[in-house]
Amino acid sequence: MSFVALQQPDYFYKWAYDPYLVKHRGQYWRLITHQFIHADLTHLLFNCFALYSFGNVAELLFQIKYPEIPFFYVAVYLISGVIAAIPNLVIHGDNPRYTSVGASGSISSLMLIYVMIFPMEEICLYFAICVPSILFGAIYLGYSFYGNRISQSNIDHTAHLWGALAGVAFALLLFTPEVFQSLGSLLP
Repeated sequence: MSFVALQQPDYFYKWAYDPYLVKHRGQYWRLITHQFIHADLTHLLFNCFALYSFGNVAELLFQIKYPEIPFFYVAVYLISGVIAAIPNLVIHGDNPRYTSVGASGSISSLMLIYVMIFPMEEICLYFAICVPSILFGAIYLGYSFYGNRISQSNIDHTAHLWGALAGVAFALLLFTPEVFQSLGSLLP
């Protein structure tokens, strides 16, 4: 969908998340379709890399924990993207100039599920600086919260923040024993 939307602007505008059109014209499909289109190739590649880094582990966790529910991982991915988009519906529902695209809300959710279950696994930033995932998750949440407060860029920090919070909630809801066991290992 990203390649089609990048080549044909009509599709980009039809699929982008436009809270004004969701609120005032009932175009609810945008809560899903925006997750599959990106602003440019760099945006797409960065999200693909992040999805590859965290998504395969999350998918495996869902297959092991919930083998009787196929596509559970996909459902969590899509629901996380919707949860990440809802705050912008409240904030920008009357702003016809606001749009957002990308899978960052969903990917943020998968990333925080990973962080909650594997808090001591190292995450390497830029292939050089490695930190425990719990520290990475705390920094990511802090940066998203800060970026959301002062946002002066085209980055949708609101979606990042709420997607990450959805990941924490999903981890606690769906993997409670595993989360408490992993977080318990952090205690002396």
